[in-house]
Amino acid sequence: MDDAFELLDPRNAQAFLKQFSAEARRKGEACFRRGAVQDVVPEEPGVAYSAVVKDGDHYEVDLEYDPAEGWSGSCSCPLGSDCEHIVAAMRALLAEHSRAAVRSLSTGGPSASASLAAARSRPAASDAGELVRRLLAARKRPLKAEEKKFLGKVRTVYERCCQAGRITHWDFEEMGLRLGGYGWDALQIWPTLPENDYLFWLYVANAAQQRQVQIPEFMQPITDLSAIQNRLARWERERQIQRWKEKLGSLHLPSAPPADGQALTDLRVLVEEKEICLQWLRPGQTTFDTIKHAQLRQFAANY
Repeated sequence: MDDAFELLDPRNAQAFLKQFSAEARRKGEACFRRGAVQDVVPEEPGVAYSAVVKDGDHYEVDLEYDPAEGWSGSCSCPLGSDCEHIVAAMRALLAEHSRAAVRSLSTGGPSASASLAAARSRPAASDAGELVRRLLAARKRPLKAEEKKFLGKVRTVYERCCQAGRITHWDFEEMGLRLGGYGWDALQIWPTLPENDYLFWLYVANAAQQRQVQIPEFMQPITDLSAIQNRLARWERERQIQRWKEKLGSLHLPSAPPADGQALTDLRVLVEEKEICLQWLRPGQTTFDTIKHAQLRQFAANY
């Protein structure tokens, strides 16, 4: 079972401490070192904790992590914020996190924070940890071993696709998503190579859904395919236009001369409220007339 003191973003917790005044940091460090922080309780493992700091009086401190805003804290002392009690509580929480990381390593698995840090350090694409960040924000708990393993596979495949510029059946196989085919032939699942691993996952999930292949349940909360539907619709329209251009360009139709020396005839389509009509402007006339069925058949036969 994952440790309740594995923080989702310990690096941000360190940055949070640097926001305090030098005086608050000095007093908070002294408060922490003399053991004034008591009863650090995980209210929501990984993201929310409470603590009691004994500093003349007993003060209650709350620490909370928001994926967008980072770590924040509040205290029941008169200052309420930017106080030494919040600094001391966060120092105690980071110490608990360090011990949790050691316990995780002793069992052979990386901590949730280590997974987040590793994802952030990937150089394959800009914002390469977007998938992990969104998942941690949605789950608000440390990742399980099998979840970390799956995310590792997705990240590995994404980095390989960034280098190769394409995705294949084998790549889906590696992620455990069997599409029913094999080989290294490129699959057309996106208009352009996704700029981060989250968009990459959405295209992968969309391709799996089209082929009735189930994605892992824990990935469902962040798999919002509406984020890519407009892109895919525009891409499909462009592909259809290109296919029609190629088909029309490959046609070799015989051109028949106008029968009996007939001059050129102009055609137009008239769109009205309740019907659409095909009309023509015959030589020597000044207005368009609707083509009758018999005239259209004869026109088609002639040309």
